[in-house]
Amino acid sequence: MSDASVAEALRSDVQRVVVEAPAGTGKTHQAASYARDATTGLGKGQRVLILAHTHSACDVFSSRTADLEGRLRIGTIDSLVAMIAKVYHRALDLPADIHAWSIDRGPDSYADLAQRVQLLLVRSPSVAGAVAERHPIVICDEHQDASSDQHTIVETLAQASAKVRFFGDPMQAIFNTGLERETQELQWRELAVTANAFERLDTAHRWASGSPSLGAWVLEQREHLRTGGRVDLRHRLPIGLHLLRADNRAPRFGGFQLSPAERRPLDALVRNSPNLLVLTAHNQTVFGLNAFWGTRIPIWEGYTRSALGDLLAACRIRSGDPVGLGRSMCIFLEAIGKGFSATSFGNRLTQELETNCVRPCRGKPAEIQSVARLIIRQPSHIGVGEAIDRVHHLMNASEHFREARVDLRKEFAEARRIHSHPDISTVLAGLSHQRGRRTDRVPSQSISTIHKSKGLECDGAILIPCDANSLAPNQKNRCLLYVALSRSCKRLALVVPEGNPSPLFQL
Repeated sequence: MSDASVAEALRSDVQRVVVEAPAGTGKTHQAASYARDATTGLGKGQRVLILAHTHSACDVFSSRTADLEGRLRIGTIDSLVAMIAKVYHRALDLPADIHAWSIDRGPDSYADLAQRVQLLLVRSPSVAGAVAERHPIVICDEHQDASSDQHTIVETLAQASAKVRFFGDPMQAIFNTGLERETQELQWRELAVTANAFERLDTAHRWASGSPSLGAWVLEQREHLRTGGRVDLRHRLPIGLHLLRADNRAPRFGGFQLSPAERRPLDALVRNSPNLLVLTAHNQTVFGLNAFWGTRIPIWEGYTRSALGDLLAACRIRSGDPVGLGRSMCIFLEAIGKGFSATSFGNRLTQELETNCVRPCRGKPAEIQSVARLIIRQPSHIGVGEAIDRVHHLMNASEHFREARVDLRKEFAEARRIHSHPDISTVLAGLSHQRGRRTDRVPSQSISTIHKSKGLECDGAILIPCDANSLAPNQKNRCLLYVALSRSCKRLALVVPEGNPSPLFQL
């Protein structure tokens, strides 16, 4: 199938078109170009709707269609769900402030919200009709990641006369496991069969100005992985692909250490790669690699970060409870940095909060007591924000906090500002607005999990470590490996151990 046949199918009059789009094959170009053409036929007040699953994807679409503002709406599918829920909150038995409700409910809130909204749309076709009238053309990005409820929501819009264009790649389904994953795989297969038209992109555009042979190799390995095979590293490697053999000698999970001889070529790659993503499978290894390079390469925290949301939810629930607020703050600090364990910080803070800071002390206990006093004085998000700001001051000024460090710097910086307004609902709204603007930019060099790199592109990437512990032979890891292989357009390095290489590689 050609780029031309895909473009023709998208612009046809049929209701539902499905495009299977491997990474780097021009999906965003096709979708953005179609959206641009589709806006010319819109009526008054109508907009083309682009639904993505990540803020990074929204960011890319926004950059490609900046001149169409007013005729185009770009957002995550969660944002569409929240918008409908806000308008019909009474019918859904929900408060008007959906964002605050979702913070209080925690990470499962949007799944609950999607279920409620899909039931509303199924039972009340007029609601789906109103959305379809406003958005007569809907473009769904990365639809292989859609839950069954999210998929039903989009299907109700198609049934209400909206033209829907589904883009997806089952080989990039990396967010679910078990039954939920099997359900999504079946959902994609059924969608491909029942759609009015099915097309597939197959040209490696991402690598055209970098290493075309690397792009062709990546698409070839995608097929190997899709059909149960392995990534073939036995023969002549394409231009831009480097294979480094190095064994991680760190004694604990997540740590990373190499011998000086094995480290030298890796450091040389980093020095010679001004635009670089260092990719790894696990969060703990991200922190280990950050320490391995002496924190010189920052961590990419992603467009969606949960630690601060969890803290704010705790501040709402535990307002007036200094001990509960202090424990929640300790959980936050442990999630975003080092040096805030129970023995080094948390236990003493809890003790001071429980005893109302009545006992005089010196040294580090006195400094922790100064943090606790702020929470006791104002047992709300205000006191917690001031306490976190005090921790920041101690990290810069006190020898007792010299070993403490912050790995997730943006999350920490945002937490230091939560006491800026007395109303926590205003703080939540401000945080939502700031993150919704998608102003974060990936550093020129950064360390990331493969999950958070999805949707990103770079000149160079290093996948490390390619061992059996990180990439065990299952279908999810096949997809995870493919996503990692397809991020860079010029140079890709695979750090594979001699001792326990991943079975997904043929060496």
